[in-house]
Amino acid sequence: FTKAFSIRNSLSITGTGTTLYVNDDLTIDATAGVVTIPATTTLEIGSGATMNALGGLTVNGTLRLNPGSTLKMGAATTLQVSATGALQLLGSSGNIAQIDANSGSFTLNMAGTLTANYFKISHTAATGLNVTGTVSQMDNGEFRFPPSAGNSVTLGAAAVMPATLNALGFYDDSGFG
Repeated sequence: FTKAFSIRNSLSITGTGTTLYVNDDLTIDATAGVVTIPATTTLEIGSGATMNALGGLTVNGTLRLNPGSTLKMGAATTLQVSATGALQLLGSSGNIAQIDANSGSFTLNMAGTLTANYFKISHTAATGLNVTGTVSQMDNGEFRFPPSAGNSVTLGAAAVMPATLNALGFYDDSGFG
């Protein structure tokens, strides 16, 4: 996708070893339902592009956010990264990759693999980033607008974390403290 547009009905991604590039703003309306990225498929959001997944998103393949890109989830939707999935937040200094809610908050379940460097995650639901899978890297990031009486990050018993996490910030922007 190289021009901004909206998908109102449905989006079905198919193929083996396929990469779908989103290089301009893309809105997938809530009426389109939950979009699934199949295993062996990559959806890559390009620098400066924003993808609005207003009906939710399931990642069985790879979701890659490049420097300056944004993924906005619909209110009360879920970004589900399955055990076979990978979420790559690959920002750069001064040009972060970010995930936020379009309005309200969203659920972020990570059963797959997370690689995050120069990133921001905002407006998650009560469990925050709910990790039951593997975090291969989590550096130079921010967690903003945590829910009242909630967490920015929740680690499940089976979560695998790296030995070090560098330069992470947790900000109570809503003043729930």
